[in-house]
Amino acid sequence: MKQAHKFLLWLLPPYGWLCGLAVIAADLIAYYGTKALDAGRALHLISTPLDEALPLVPAFIIIYVLAYLFAVTPTLTKPGFKHAYRFFHDRFGYSKLRSLWLAYKNHCLFAQAVIDKFAMY
Repeated sequence: MKQAHKFLLWLLPPYGWLCGLAVIAADLIAYYGTKALDAGRALHLISTPLDEALPLVPAFIIIYVLAYLFAVTPTLTKPGFKHAYRFFHDRFGYSKLRSLWLAYKNHCLFAQAVIDKFAMY
């Protein structure tokens, strides 16, 4: 029992509880709030037959969360990423959001080039 409690505290430390609850509350407010605002209005969904054919298995959502945690987050903290961001933001004068996007694309393209180099051998 103590090991499970210790693992839960490691997984979500006490200082993260407030943030976690705030995110859940914001999500619920957004979900149910928009339903209340849309009451009595026509709803237009943009979906295709492919959307209906592909099942959503909630257990697989963890794959996307882990992909974000282990791919996107470390990318944003690399020193090279900061240099690329500054290059786009300071040199070209792009906005912060566009500079972040271009620096991320630059990082992904570099990784793709490295993988392609190894695939040639």
